[in-house]
Amino acid sequence: MRQLTAQEARTFLESGKTTARILLDVRQPFEYQEAHLPGAQLVPLAELPDRLGEIARDKPVVVYCRSGHRSMAAAGILESHGFDVLNLQGGISAWEGAAAVGEPHQGLAFCLAAQDAESVWLLACGLEMVLQEFYEEFMSRAETQDLRLAFRQLAGFEVRHRERIYRLYAKERPGALEREEFEQEAWRRVPGDRDGDLAEGGVEPRRFAESSGLRIEGARDALELAMQFEAQALDFYSRCGVRVGSGEAAAAMQQMAQEEQAHLRMLAGFLERQAAGQEA
Repeated sequence: MRQLTAQEARTFLESGKTTARILLDVRQPFEYQEAHLPGAQLVPLAELPDRLGEIARDKPVVVYCRSGHRSMAAAGILESHGFDVLNLQGGISAWEGAAAVGEPHQGLAFCLAAQDAESVWLLACGLEMVLQEFYEEFMSRAETQDLRLAFRQLAGFEVRHRERIYRLYAKERPGALEREEFEQEAWRRVPGDRDGDLAEGGVEPRRFAESSGLRIEGARDALELAMQFEAQALDFYSRCGVRVGSGEAAAAMQQMAQEEQAHLRMLAGFLERQAAGQEA
């Protein structure tokens, strides 16, 4: 059984495709809801022996709990049944990366309604548009110049991500909608009313910002909020891709997960530079 430190686990999880490994949370559902690693599959330790069939055997399994004790027991069970297991030392308490919140099925209902790749790209674009609107609203209300610039930059990220989504959608697709038509249709498909739209991660931005407990008083706070959204998005698309299983729609969802993972890494870099600038 291989042991991974928090930093080693973060490097391992970020170094490859989300489809190349299984991330297994063996805590209880209420613990998962409070915080979990993006894309993690929940199978509580007590249920694991009866649910081994739900875990893919052809990929490495990174297993974790709160502090590393339950995951050690889970890793032993998995290893004895032929799984390739890596245990996260110190559990989520030692985790140094971004985390996600919410129930295992949060947001899946409306995403799983997208049974073809075109619907997935439309949905993804619509969710990006909601988040862009959210950042632009905060930009207009910002009380300082650095905070306005931070939210303007974050809104710009979403614009570029929408452009990337459209290129992925239109690539080698006969009869693809023009960009303007595509975005109009994407906006129409976003579930909820204008005061309660769902954004990346299957959550409503304003309520999520309030429930996160993060006070947005500077650029660093804005970046941390954005990282929370991107962690939610990575979690959301990863789980959707697993639930869909295979085919073009699943591949599209996994591509979105990879995009969100790259976006999360970029934001982490911005946050580190922001912190370094404040310390200088």
